[in-house]
Amino acid sequence: FPSHDICLILSKIEHIIESIQADDEKIDVYAFDSMHTKHNVWVKAEQWHKGIIEIGKDAFKLANMHDYTEQFDKVFTPNIYSNAFLARPVVYEAYVYTVLIPFINVLVEMESAQRNANYKAGKATPEQLLRATGYNYYTMMPFVCERLFSTFLGMNPKLRTKNLA
Repeated sequence: FPSHDICLILSKIEHIIESIQADDEKIDVYAFDSMHTKHNVWVKAEQWHKGIIEIGKDAFKLANMHDYTEQFDKVFTPNIYSNAFLARPVVYEAYVYTVLIPFINVLVEMESAQRNANYKAGKATPEQLLRATGYNYYTMMPFVCERLFSTFLGMNPKLRTKNLA
């Protein structure tokens, strides 16, 4: 990295540390995404990945997560699309065991989730994708899964989230 970039990175890290310390342990999840989205990450995703809401609905239903099936595309979801967040361990464990694992277990069996997402911004070649995933294209699965943590937070509004982007 050029020295200017390192100074910028260190400045951002300092800001993050200061913000977390000032919150006096009142925040459960810190996000770092600055992308703007609508009130719900699924509604926005439907513009890019037609059918994603239906896939989510089917997967939540098959995972017997009926409260999610009815509300996941209607609740306010924090803007977290990636693994660039900090969460209290108890919050992350609850997410992994109550949402992520059951959801993925049914998602990998769904043909609709394995269809081509027609993702144009991907950098991997079809050959690289085939070696890594077993498909020579980007499936809908990662685009569905990247919305799960935001959805978990939206379905648990007592959890406090703060975006530091």
